[in-house]
Amino acid sequence: MNIVLIHGFNVRDGGKGTIDTLEQPLILLGHDPDKDRADYGWHWLFKVRFNHKKDVQRIANALLWSDAAFTHSNGANYFNQACRIVYKHDPEKKLKVVHFSPAIDNDAEIPKIVTHMVIFATPHDSAVKWADKLWFHKWGNAGRVGYAGSDNRGSTVFFPTVLEHSGWFEKPDFFAGEAMEAIG
Repeated sequence: MNIVLIHGFNVRDGGKGTIDTLEQPLILLGHDPDKDRADYGWHWLFKVRFNHKKDVQRIANALLWSDAAFTHSNGANYFNQACRIVYKHDPEKKLKVVHFSPAIDNDAEIPKIVTHMVIFATPHDSAVKWADKLWFHKWGNAGRVGYAGSDNRGSTVFFPTVLEHSGWFEKPDFFAGEAMEAIG
């Protein structure tokens, strides 16, 4: 399976210490992860809100060639925006997605091209707790409380043993396997 890895916004290492840690375990599981096509670099808060169209387009281009995406934090926000672009180009496109601690609303609309969305959430995620308070962003607390929408394509797996926003990536072998199992 071709899987795009999409990092969060406050990442100066291009996701190397977070979502990109899943690359090698996914390869060992027989998949083809891509950590580079959707890499949009480091963003500060203003750019996330007002100057990100090129970055979302870059992610959309990567999604055109993928079967699935794994996102972290703001990567979920950009993924959702990129899916709208992909849908305009290819309404028949189908993707699966796993969001690790997504900074999106817990009832965010699932993009039309997504057949299966799984949120990996932890009640200990303080970053998305505060993201939910930023009313001028498309951010929310789904990474803390899970998916609360009514669309049956969406589900949540809670991991109370993950103790922080990026704690998933301390055990990349385990969570790469859990993510693949979650999307079938």
